[in-house]
Amino acid sequence: MQRKGIRQRVKILKILTQFEFISGQSIANSCNISRIAVWKHINYLKDNGVKIDTHSNKGYSFIDFGNRLLPEIIELKLPKGSLVKDIIYFDSVDSTNNAAKRVLKEGSLAIAEQQSRGRGRGGKEWKSQKYKDLLFSLTISPNVPYYYLPIFNIIGALSVARALNKLFKIGAKTKWPNDVLIGGKKVSGILIEFVAELNLIDKLIMGIGVDVNSKPKISNSSSMASVLKENNLDRLSILIAIIDELDSLIELVEKKNFNKIKSIWNKYSFDFKKRVRVVEFERNIIGSSGGIDSYGNLIVCKGSKIGAVYPTESIKIIK
Repeated sequence: MQRKGIRQRVKILKILTQFEFISGQSIANSCNISRIAVWKHINYLKDNGVKIDTHSNKGYSFIDFGNRLLPEIIELKLPKGSLVKDIIYFDSVDSTNNAAKRVLKEGSLAIAEQQSRGRGRGGKEWKSQKYKDLLFSLTISPNVPYYYLPIFNIIGALSVARALNKLFKIGAKTKWPNDVLIGGKKVSGILIEFVAELNLIDKLIMGIGVDVNSKPKISNSSSMASVLKENNLDRLSILIAIIDELDSLIELVEKKNFNKIKSIWNKYSFDFKKRVRVVEFERNIIGSSGGIDSYGNLIVCKGSKIGAVYPTESIKIIK
C-alpha cells in the first residue's frame, strides 16, 4: 500500500512540474484516482516540505521540492534503468547501513536525514547535521568472489568524486581505500558490509556519507558548502549524480572490466605515485603508491620490490 502511494505521488509531482497551474480534477483524471485522493497526496507532500500553492479557479502550482529527500522526489529524478528499485526514507535512523541490513533487498536505497549511530570504517563515529548532508546505503547483489570486496570501496569513492567534479568542477580526489578529498580534506566516506554464500558476495551494502551543507568540526574534514562558500547546495542533484556514476561503475564490475576501474582510480587518486606510510600489524612500511590491483587492494612499491599489495586500511601520505 505504501509503495502504491509513492507511485501515485510520483505521477502527481511529474504532472505538477509540467504545468504552471493544473486543477485537481485534471490530476485525478491523469492518475485515475479521485479528487479526494489527489488532495490527500498533495497535502502529504506539503506536510513533508514540498512547496505547492493552491489558487482559486486555477488549481495547484508547483514551487519547489523543499529540503527533504523524499522517495517520491528521488524516484522522479532517477536515471532510466537505474539499479535503485526501491527507496526507504527515514527522517531519523540509527544508521542507513543498519536499516539496509534489516531489509537486505537488492536494489533498495535506504536514505536518512539524520543518523543517531552513523559510523565509518573501524567503527569510527560519523557525525552529520539534519537536513544538511547525504546519508544513504545501497544494497546490491554483485555475485563475485568475496576477495573482490575492496573494489566496492573503490567504486563507491569514485562515484562520489566523479559526481562532484561533474557538478562543480571542484577537483575532488579519492584517497585509498574509501575517502573523497577536496583540497586534502575529507568530504565523503564509504562503508561496505556484506553477506557471502559459497565464497560469493550474495548481498553487499554500500553506505555513503557526504558532507554537503554542514560545517564539520574535525580539522581534516570539510564540506561542499565550505569549499564552494555557498549555502543550501542542492542535495538531490548530488545524490542523483552519485547514483548515475554508481550505475556505470557497477556495470564495469559486472562485466569484470577491472582494468578500466584501475585506470579511473589512478586518474582520481590523491595518493597515486606519492610516498606513503602503510601501517600493517604494528609495522611501518614506507614506499610509493602504485595504485590498486584488480581487487582494489593498494599496491606499494618499496625500493626494488615492486608491486607489494597491502589490504590494510591504514595509509598516510608522506609529504
